[in-house]
Amino acid sequence: MLHLRLPTRQATWHIAPGDVELFTHVRRDVTEPWDGDTTDEKYARVTEAAARNARRE
Repeated sequence: MLHLRLPTRQATWHIAPGDVELFTHVRRDVTEPWDGDTTDEKYARVTEAAARNARRE
């Protein structure tokens, strides 16, 4: 599972075992629990974080 920490909480994606090698550049932290986000919640958080970032620029 891939957790992205955002100012708007986390966003989580399930990664297929065969794709794990694509993420070798990502820091591993197995202590981050999944918060139960839905797909809609996840992308709302990503959208909100991107909007916050755009306002700062």
